[in-house]
Amino acid sequence: MSEPPRGYESIKIQKTEHAEENAKSINVLDEEIKKVIYHAETSGEKLFIPGEERFFTKTKIGEKTFYVEYSPVGEGEYRVFNVYAYKPVHKGGKLVGAQTVNWHCFKCGVPMRAASVNMEYRGISGAVEGIMCPKCGETYLLEDVVKAKVLKAEKLIDAKSR
Repeated sequence: MSEPPRGYESIKIQKTEHAEENAKSINVLDEEIKKVIYHAETSGEKLFIPGEERFFTKTKIGEKTFYVEYSPVGEGEYRVFNVYAYKPVHKGGKLVGAQTVNWHCFKCGVPMRAASVNMEYRGISGAVEGIMCPKCGETYLLEDVVKAKVLKAEKLIDAKSR
């Protein structure tokens, strides 16, 4: 008799239409989504909305940072609401405002706040709008900023690097 899968392999996911479209458009594999969820669930490195079973997390796999928004729906099973990824690296951030989203840092239990997040890719640096935990300093980027700025900048830099 074979042993049951360990770690991320045993996770089951159900993607919403939005998550499915995003995953296909940027070639995110189910295996990568499972790895991100597994990391969040085993490390506690995630955000949450108080009173809801909804989580938001990120994990670097290879050269990309992957983001997944999800909820548990059963033992080892998760509904994935959103997924996106990019190559630029976070280089810290600076708080620039009050709480602007419902997300709270899971480890610190405090509301995330608006921040300017420093990014670097292929030697080029810049800042984009994001959110940051005022206690531990963890930074996150929301989908609208990633689509409008980060992925476009990544493509431009890649094009100039060829």
